[in-house]
Amino acid sequence: MLGTWTPLGVMGPNLLFHLAGGSGGIHHFMEHSPASSLMVEGPRDHHRFSPQVKQAIIDGVQKEAGNRSVDELNRERDAMLLECLLPAQRVKRRPKLQSPEDMATNFNK
Repeated sequence: MLGTWTPLGVMGPNLLFHLAGGSGGIHHFMEHSPASSLMVEGPRDHHRFSPQVKQAIIDGVQKEAGNRSVDELNRERDAMLLECLLPAQRVKRRPKLQSPEDMATNFNK
């Protein structure tokens, strides 16, 4: 079975932090989540980003996300994770699935 780090492999940490911010995305995550301090290693008193570093992270994530909404990125992440999980669950070869909803339906069969 795939581990808890699998989502990092399919999307990377910064886009996952963007998704964790909900509808406010990475900006909300960076401003309101105590977990944003987990992005920095080092002594506890250095677990703060300067405003410039926060903005650089926000800008980079927004560039990577492009015009895709948080909901669209969530669906993409789910589809990629299902693609990783399905081969391990298949007993027989199935045709390529087209949507995350189809994948979830077939995964539970």
